[in-house]
This record gives sequence, C-alpha cells and structure tokens, in this order.
Amino acid sequence: MSENKDDKIEDVLVDSELAKKLVPNKFKFTSQQGRARRQKLLMGAKKLSETQSINDITLAAVCEEAGIPRASAYHFFPNIEAIFLALRFLNAIDILDVLRTVETVKYDRWQGYLTALIDRCVQIFDEDQTKAKLIYDTNTP
Repeated sequence: MSENKDDKIEDVLVDSELAKKLVPNKFKFTSQQGRARRQKLLMGAKKLSETQSINDITLAAVCEEAGIPRASAYHFFPNIEAIFLALRFLNAIDILDVLRTVETVKYDRWQGYLTALIDRCVQIFDEDQTKAKLIYDTNTP
C-alpha cells in the first residue's frame, strides 16, 4: 500500500462518518508509528484472506500475523469487521484507479467502453483474489 493510499484512508477516517464506524477518536491516526501499525494490521488481514475464508479470520489471528499486540490493535480498529471495511475501502480506491485508465476515446459506442470496463474488472480480480473475496465472499463482514 502506498503512502498516497494511506493518506487517502486517513483523510476519510478523519473527515467522514466512516471514522465513527472504524475508530471513534480521529487523533489516533496522527502518529507515524500509528500509521505503520494500522498498515501492518491491514496487510496482515489481506495476507490471511489469501488462504482463509474471511469469515474464519479473527482479530487475534490478524494481530499475530501483523506482529501487533491485540490491546494495541483496538486503538486502530474496534473489531475485525472494521479492518475488512477499511480493506474494502482501499480496494475500491485501487479498482477505481485502474478503471480510470480505460480511455473513452478508444470506443465509438458505449457498449465497447462498458465491455472494456468489465474486462478490466475481471483482470483485477484474477490478479488479486482477495479483492474478489471482499466483495463476493458469502457473509463477508
């Protein structure tokens, strides 16, 4: 995850209603160490979701994977659902960034453009199965 994406999620967490769902105290996102720990938790959850069903992943497992004490993790995410909500948000940013590269001028009809967008989505999900899991997995938190 690039620093740019980390800045985007921090902006959303500080300035929107999403902040109330993820962490009630916006000031917990200001330190460099805090950003690094939050990123480790997100990457730990993403790594675990590569091999496990999202419904089987616990906050304790994510903390262990990330090397972050569970008591510390609660400062960033109140529960596992909040971690996956943040991952969904980051995935949406990634997907939209890729879809923006599909140029409309290459198509003379909207059907061709729509087909190109769908093809690009298929490519995205083929390259990163965790993105598809977060969207389509049954009972995803």
